[in-house]
Amino acid sequence: MKRILLLIFIGAGFSSLMAQNSFSDDFEAYTAGAFLGVSSTKWTTWSGAKGGADDTKVSNEQAHSGSKSIKFISTTSGGGPADVILPFGGRKTSGVFTLEMWMFVVNGTGGYFNFQGNAAVGGIWSLDAFFDPNGDVRFTLGTGGAGTIAKGTHPKDAWFKIKVVANMTDNNWEAFIDDKSIGSWANPNNAVASMDIYPTSSNNLSTYYVDDVSYTYEPFVALNLDATLSAVTVRPKNLTGGTAPASIKIKNVGRTKITAAEVQWSVNGGPITTENYSLNLDSLKESAILPLSGVINYAPGIGKIDIAITKVNAAVDDKPSNNSRSVALEGVTPAPNKKIVVEEATGTWCQWCPRGAVYMDSLTKLFPQHFIGIAVHNRDPMTVANYDAGIATFPGFSGYPSVIMDRKNLLDPSGMEPIFYNHVVELTPVIIDLGAKYDANTREVTVEVKADFEEAVQGDHRFNMMVVEDGVKGTASTYNQSNAYAGGANGVMGGYEILPNPVPAARMTYNHVARAIMDGWSGVQGDLPNDIPAGTSYIKSYKYVIPATTNLANLKFVGVILDPNGEYINGNEASFDEAVANGLFTPTGDPFVQSSILNAKPNPANDITEINLSLKEATNLKLELLDLTGRIISTKNYGQLSGEVILPIQTNLLENGNYVIRLFQGNTFKTIKLIVAHK
Repeated sequence: MKRILLLIFIGAGFSSLMAQNSFSDDFEAYTAGAFLGVSSTKWTTWSGAKGGADDTKVSNEQAHSGSKSIKFISTTSGGGPADVILPFGGRKTSGVFTLEMWMFVVNGTGGYFNFQGNAAVGGIWSLDAFFDPNGDVRFTLGTGGAGTIAKGTHPKDAWFKIKVVANMTDNNWEAFIDDKSIGSWANPNNAVASMDIYPTSSNNLSTYYVDDVSYTYEPFVALNLDATLSAVTVRPKNLTGGTAPASIKIKNVGRTKITAAEVQWSVNGGPITTENYSLNLDSLKESAILPLSGVINYAPGIGKIDIAITKVNAAVDDKPSNNSRSVALEGVTPAPNKKIVVEEATGTWCQWCPRGAVYMDSLTKLFPQHFIGIAVHNRDPMTVANYDAGIATFPGFSGYPSVIMDRKNLLDPSGMEPIFYNHVVELTPVIIDLGAKYDANTREVTVEVKADFEEAVQGDHRFNMMVVEDGVKGTASTYNQSNAYAGGANGVMGGYEILPNPVPAARMTYNHVARAIMDGWSGVQGDLPNDIPAGTSYIKSYKYVIPATTNLANLKFVGVILDPNGEYINGNEASFDEAVANGLFTPTGDPFVQSSILNAKPNPANDITEINLSLKEATNLKLELLDLTGRIISTKNYGQLSGEVILPIQTNLLENGNYVIRLFQGNTFKTIKLIVAHK
């Protein structure tokens, strides 16, 4: 499978249709050790050459029935070289196609197959099927999208049955593992022509066997008046409280022309909305996209949208069973204050990198409060050398475009959204704010990144800050964007399919462009103490001279905290205007005046506790003690102090329980929780 796209995201696979009614092969008629393509009149290879590098051999090492099967093992980092094809006797776009086969995946490795949608391989992947080394099974839509549309699990070192049923007349596909359904869907590439088996997996290790392959095909037979709901397009997940549009397609699978249809839909059993569409559909013709009125609102947790064709040409059609669909919806509730930082490896020379730009822009618009994108350029005028060098050191990094999410996951840009939902629900121990002061004469900006730790953490945690610019344009030819999507041969990609290759610099605007990474790829060891108590705050200051060519309105600052594993535990961004409006968190721009550890000892306290501070510059101090309702119990102004300072707090008269100490340093404050427990 000589697939050009960089597919790192794990997905799903499917079936294909064939011209003959049935086919089966248990491989018992072949000689062990012989090439499959040479032995069979049916099986062939991706290249079309039999007995070559992409052919595979019949094996007697494992078998589901009899003594033989076919074996697939990856010998290169990207998979392969075996790449065998089972043709289905031509391209099928209607009728019901069913594929069954058995697989045996060796423990610690994975497997893969796909369905091709054209008779000539390499044009359309109708579906991808991935069998991960951890035992996961995930199906994606191939060239129709990277999102997972069916998922389950598979055993290791044991035979299991795969079944795919593609009703292309109704565009209703379903997958099964050991006869248990793992999902059904409408397929934008509603066609099958062959199956491709290619050894690849998420860890580049594949060893698996295939046996007892069979398929059947039932041709389409039209009724008199019959419409089917052939597609429902709706975002399956969204953040809780978010909204999204939805649309459908209607296909005429009867003999009578369809001129009108009534459709009803509801979300989570709520109010029913009725839509009426005027149509002009001859037999086997599908409508254009039909939008639903209004938007879908996403409640927390799992829900669904129910849609049904209730009337066709003002009457009930001859087959109501294919008139309705239920599509699962899920509202994902983000963890408080959580933001996801995504670093994209890209370059103007990279023909597939428009994909990265499209998905980065899309998720920025979809999730502006939770998604922070940074485009790290390579070998073009926007390259930041130390940032570019650093991103290439991430484990598993192998090509462009790719994205690194929170320094945890390496993905293809098209696979970001599902992983985003996994990350955004993870609780974070730290809240990050940014403030700045700008000198218009020197164009130097001082930016402070403030980290408020709500939970105690230990280990080598580090600050970092990135400078990012939107709306970047250039006139030199090195700003031309190479574009593999020109002409539409590689599918729709956010409008790049109607642009030339390369896209001239005059027509390109680059967003999320990294302009600086202030502490290098890994941050600076020793930024923070190894033992950070809950309720403490730390500030780090950065200075950056803004180039005269930069539009300040397009500038952003991104602050992050890295954990001991080098992963981002949280981030935040502020535009230039927002940061300057926030101002500095320290009166002089020296964060060390304010960054002393605020800690109460002993804690829990009996009669007394003490706050110990080390102030390098004189600052005004005020202390407040509050209960958990926010009521101020006591206040003490200490005036201006410096050096080593001890602030005692009497607790002998307080009731047992939890309190909050709030220490003001100048015009900023820090808090710490105090527990009073009398002996």
